[in-house]
Amino acid sequence: MGLIQASNSKDNEITLLKAQQYTDSAISGVQAQISQQTAWNATQQANLGFLQAQVTEALSISKRLVPNYNIAPGWGPVNVCPTPQTTVTSTTTGTGA
Repeated sequence: MGLIQASNSKDNEITLLKAQQYTDSAISGVQAQISQQTAWNATQQANLGFLQAQVTEALSISKRLVPNYNIAPGWGPVNVCPTPQTTVTSTTTGTGA
């Protein structure tokens, strides 16, 4: 009877050691995946920061020019010339009272 209990005890210990070994290997695999995910997240965060800077810079442009061919395709180039300033003269008419 004592030999059977000793054999069962050793079988239980072997089973426990195998379970611990499997758990350790599974944990190391998860740790590797977490490490890869952390590196990927850092790369994506840097990319998003770069894009945010580009958008901020683009929004800070005060004049936005749209080429004529985007507005009226096929019309060709358009020259815009400023007209000379005209001065408005006010005429006052007096009422001789």
